Amino acid sequence: MFLLTAKLSQFDYDKDLVEQQWEFATNELGKLQIHYDTILNQNLALLKVKPEEYAPRFARETDAEKRYQFLTEIRKTASALIADRKAADVKTWKQPIYYELMDVQSLKIRFGEITFEIRGIMSKYDELIAKYHKDPEIGLKVQELEVKLNALKDTFDAAFEPTEYVNSATRMYLVN
Repeated sequence: MFLLTAKLSQFDYDKDLVEQQWEFATNELGKLQIHYDTILNQNLALLKVKPEEYAPRFARETDAEKRYQFLTEIRKTASALIADRKAADVKTWKQPIYYELMDVQSLKIRFGEITFEIRGIMSKYDELIAKYHKDPEIGLKVQELEVKLNALKDTFDAAFEPTEYVNSATRMYLVN
């Protein structure tokens, strides 16, 4: 009984080390969400799109055609905004737009970095499971956790590709 308690205590300690990394990633995602909301609201205001219009027509819209229509409307508005700014100030019209674009690009890069960190945390769980996998006292329960972790990793990998977020962010704007 003492041996089992000691093993569980060591497992719990090792697990808590990984959990601390999860807390950090969760906090970083929270900060990124706040930054995203700020930039989104600035850009919507710049395009004179009300957030209460954006949410149902894009963020919560499930019909791809309707989402595409809304994006097309926004593209036309953005194009008109650029044309107006270019006509008003031929020399420096690009600078404010550049900063807006870089804000969006930095969000995408940071999200890619955080998802990469999350993938690393999942690898730490793999190491933890490998360490206790064959233990006679807790090995069978750890093996059950391995199945759940593999399902989580499969779902995560299907939804997020960290390097793709970072790579695509560097190619997201045409430069003339």
